[in-house]
Amino acid sequence: MRFCDSSGISQLIKVYRGCQEHGIRMTLVAPPPFLRCLLRTTGLIKLFEVHETLEQALRGLDGWEPDANVAPAPSI
Repeated sequence: MRFCDSSGISQLIKVYRGCQEHGIRMTLVAPPPFLRCLLRTTGLIKLFEVHETLEQALRGLDGWEPDANVAPAPSI
């Protein structure tokens, strides 16, 4: 992601609310610095669960155990 305006933020909130309605956890993984700044500035950082890496996000899931056979996600 290289850009996010008010429409993008609105979509994030819409998806978050949809997840909440269905009991699904929504996690942002490795958001770029500009998006983190935008989330902090708007106060939305408190709304989203944010992780630096996919592995950190997965470790937060109940019952997840790392599998030595799974290759790490590529860095974008």
